[in-house]
Amino acid sequence: MISQKDTPIHLVGHSTGGLLIRKVLQETEWKDSIGHCVQIATPNRGSQLAHVASKITGYTEHYKTLRSLNATYIEQLNLPDMTPFAIGAIAGNRNHLWLGKLLQGENDGRVELDSVYYPGLADFIKLPYGHKEIHHQKEVAELTARFLLTGHF
Repeated sequence: MISQKDTPIHLVGHSTGGLLIRKVLQETEWKDSIGHCVQIATPNRGSQLAHVASKITGYTEHYKTLRSLNATYIEQLNLPDMTPFAIGAIAGNRNHLWLGKLLQGENDGRVELDSVYYPGLADFIKLPYGHKEIHHQKEVAELTARFLLTGHF
């Protein structure tokens, strides 16, 4: 029988939730309890859309989450690229949202692929889904489960 002490804590987050995972990993005292982590459509390098929104007076006062997606804010968190934890990232490239047309490069309608990827990832995969739908896909759930078990997609 496996005791609770031997059972790892796995973390999965979509978008801003993936950034929260990196912050938790940076500050946790439970390092020996953490298993694998999966980020889904997480703007690890910030969001171009959040940057544009920050230029509109009052916009980030009403949509406070956008502040946390700004590249400058994320840089100030000093999140390490390399960690002892296996982190996998799933990115989408279905740009079917009108806001996605404002972005340069391949994106999911909200987040650029270049922003999801960073060198410390244990694995990275790109799938044909948009930002608002990616975390509802059976394929994403299956890949997430595989990564949590093996550390690879």
